[in-house]
Amino acid sequence: MNGWMDGWMDGWLVGWLVRSLAVWLVGWLAGWLERHKVGTETKRSQPLICHTNKSSYDRYNHDRRNHSNRQLMISILLSKTDNLISFKRKES
Repeated sequence: MNGWMDGWMDGWLVGWLVRSLAVWLVGWLAGWLERHKVGTETKRSQPLICHTNKSSYDRYNHDRRNHSNRQLMISILLSKTDNLISFKRKES
């Protein structure tokens, strides 16, 4: 690369910042997609307050399932950013 970013891609700080931003962005995006599901579930006729009465076991399983999906997305994204950073280093 030519310009103001010369030498920055070699630094560990930039790599760490890129990875941290990627992890945060994937987590935020996964949460946003979870909140804005479109057409994946049938509409329930029960009021929303009934959904807060789930047992702790149900909440735990739901959180664990979301966590595993996020972990998968994060691991894929981190492997992509690692490949990009190593490619940029090879170019220099």
